[in-house]
Amino acid sequence: MTFHLENNFLKASFKSLGAELCSLVNIKNNTEHIWQANPKVWARHAPILFPIVGQVEKNAYRIDEREFTLSQHGFARDRQFDVENQTNDSITFLLKSDLESLKVYPFQFELRIVYTLENKKLNIKYEVLNTDQQTIWFSIGAHPGFICPFSDGEAFSDYELVFEKAETAEKMLFSEGLLNALTTPFLQNDKIISLNYKLFEDDAIILEKLKSAYVDLMHRSNGNTLRFHFKGFPLLAFWTKPGANADFLCIEPWFGLADVKGANKDFRERPFMEKLEMGKKFECEYGIELFL
Repeated sequence: MTFHLENNFLKASFKSLGAELCSLVNIKNNTEHIWQANPKVWARHAPILFPIVGQVEKNAYRIDEREFTLSQHGFARDRQFDVENQTNDSITFLLKSDLESLKVYPFQFELRIVYTLENKKLNIKYEVLNTDQQTIWFSIGAHPGFICPFSDGEAFSDYELVFEKAETAEKMLFSEGLLNALTTPFLQNDKIISLNYKLFEDDAIILEKLKSAYVDLMHRSNGNTLRFHFKGFPLLAFWTKPGANADFLCIEPWFGLADVKGANKDFRERPFMEKLEMGKKFECEYGIELFL
């Protein structure tokens, strides 16, 4: 089922399957900004990554002596959420642990996704509540895909990513979807990443310890801008499908990472795991703002 929010500037649509943002339209020029899930390229819009980000090696993990299987990015993106509350400018989706989720993830939880329109900005809040009788561990992240270029007659390479502040950061390296514990220099006191498809030949660009609170996806000539707010997230990734020359770019704030290849660690020892005590709540928030 699809639900909608609208104000004077934006129209947003969401699917109950995965609580997924599936449309964000600029009313001024009737421009769609969310990738429309072409199944021949990438059949999703903006999946929610929970309770893992990335892969666990061989899709298997353990907690003490118990073993479980979990596919890439977890199960939340493929589960039906309930609508807990809706107002004129906000909607809250809820997913609770159940017998099905406990087979692959042995913790009880409530996961809420709250979307709120605020003028030309869509705010997205994630809330995880520990409803178990023990400490729980999880990762969580966002994976929204944005149409790029914004307009006909433009090219992907006409755009650049512009950080709020100059950044120095290394790029994490992958091997078969898993981290290989190596990094390579990427940003050296730079604010700008000029987009081209070659950047993504080796999969996502994953950066950590960024100082900026936002990054702009900007046309370098006309200045049309989509601003992505990610304050508080320890990791930020950029991705488009390698080799596809696709007209989209994902900007992904994460609390969590794929396994390091060959590490064979307990689930609780995966990189950037969140630990949540009984009865406690975890919250994080990102935002999408249009300047077009």
